[in-house]
Amino acid sequence: MGTRIANGDSRPAEPLGPSGLSFWPRVREFAVPASMIETATARRLAGDWAGACSAAGVEVDLNLRSLARDHGRELAARVRDDLRHLAPDLLRWHMPRVAPDGLLRPGLTLALAKYGREGREGGRPVYLVVRTAPAWAAANPRSSAADGWELSAPLANRFVHLQWTHDHEVVVRGLGGTWPRATLPRLDPEKLPEAVEFARRAVGGLLSGRPALVHRLPNSETRRGGPWPSPRSWEMTQCLVAFATAAGVSREVLSLLVRGTVGDGPGLELLAAVDRMDLPDPEVLLADPAGAELPERGDLRQAALDGVVEAVRVRPDKSRWDAAWALLVRAVETGAPDLVVVPAGTLASLRQEDWDVPAAIERLAGVVSLSRRADHVAARTATAAAEAGRR
Repeated sequence: MGTRIANGDSRPAEPLGPSGLSFWPRVREFAVPASMIETATARRLAGDWAGACSAAGVEVDLNLRSLARDHGRELAARVRDDLRHLAPDLLRWHMPRVAPDGLLRPGLTLALAKYGREGREGGRPVYLVVRTAPAWAAANPRSSAADGWELSAPLANRFVHLQWTHDHEVVVRGLGGTWPRATLPRLDPEKLPEAVEFARRAVGGLLSGRPALVHRLPNSETRRGGPWPSPRSWEMTQCLVAFATAAGVSREVLSLLVRGTVGDGPGLELLAAVDRMDLPDPEVLLADPAGAELPERGDLRQAALDGVVEAVRVRPDKSRWDAAWALLVRAVETGAPDLVVVPAGTLASLRQEDWDVPAAIERLAGVVSLSRRADHVAARTATAAAEAGRR
């Protein structure tokens, strides 16, 4: 299938993003960053043309000794002089690219210089050329394209990087002839529209609050070969969250997919955001604390209680304050009591002078007191250990 050529004709009609930059300046800003230009220029000014090419990501496949042997020392000297004046970063900047990703157009051979050979046998000119990688290895360094390892940043940003751990027992049984049969998840078409809306709210909600995560190119070359967040990888994440939700996969699988697309940090933030989407509405909990259904998982239960206290803080009212205490009592009766210590302390600080202390607070006194005593013991232990270390 032919590549979508875009070096002028296929430029998107609309600019991308609020910066006002058109598609191509944004692509080239990514493909030829300022650090690359600075390093390549420094090498070139120092006379290190090979180093300049390396800094600009241009692999050199030229042997001047072989050139002098085959075509004469004069021609080799002319080529060397031209290479000393070559700005490989500028060459990279102006190379044709393809839409919509802005990668170098694969399979190109462009002549940079022509050297006439008048008077020599044959008289055929010699060309100094630059080539782009073939289509099957586009955007991947030639030295690593064959095995797909150490991917370049644009190519790595196209994949989901799954951290696969080999279970030796499975391998041993499989080599013995008994490989496990995998059950693939099945997509429920009826759940897909709702799952798509869920994924859009999850990703959109996270990026609205954390705009820095929209595009974050890693600083190190090694990390650029793995998953990292960009508009493209977030779009993949959104699709994966939608399909995973509609297929009902486990949280472990969803975590692998998300972190394998945008990286561990942004992926974990998205998973936390997804969890928060499942939290009960604080106003619903305050309306009926006796019948409230709190999450079973400890971190989610803690987040739900914190959300209720925050709702009271935002709209303080005696009846809401009392309802929050009743909810904390229910949390103690149905789950781990230590989860209410922090919300109870915060809720107590919200009391106003004319508010009577509810009777329900007495049922939490033991939990809070026990927790504070534990904190005091831990503090004394830490102090004693520090003093012993100084002796």
